Amino acid sequence: MIIVTAFYTWFERRILGRFHVRRGPNRHGPFGLLQPFADVMKLIMKEDTLPDEADKPVMTLAPIALLAPTLLIITVIPLSENSFLGSLNIGILFIVGVTSVNSIAIFMAGWGSRNKFAVLGAMRGGAMLISYEIPMALGITSVLLL
Repeated sequence: MIIVTAFYTWFERRILGRFHVRRGPNRHGPFGLLQPFADVMKLIMKEDTLPDEADKPVMTLAPIALLAPTLLIITVIPLSENSFLGSLNIGILFIVGVTSVNSIAIFMAGWGSRNKFAVLGAMRGGAMLISYEIPMALGITSVLLL
């Protein structure tokens, strides 16, 4: 999966370079094939900085709390006809329930920064997520009841 992602980013940069009438990522290695690895090294070397007044445990748990439900959704997607993880109806209801946890992670990220503007932005973002979940849940459950 990581190799496919690396190839996709290389290919996307090449195509966007053609669209923008520029050369694209052809500096690292032959045909720019080492560019994704250079990007990974750049991301690994980046420093993880937190503000001094931030709540460090909450700030480090917020991305995990946002990623965990997203990865948990993958477990109930039936990948074949012989999938034994559960029925599709219960799986969709599980997905609706788990996606509601993402708003809590956004609240955590805003609260952990201890900045009034970040808290207000997190409250707005969480309120938008909650307001979009209700029609989505009603629409999905109406289809399941049929």
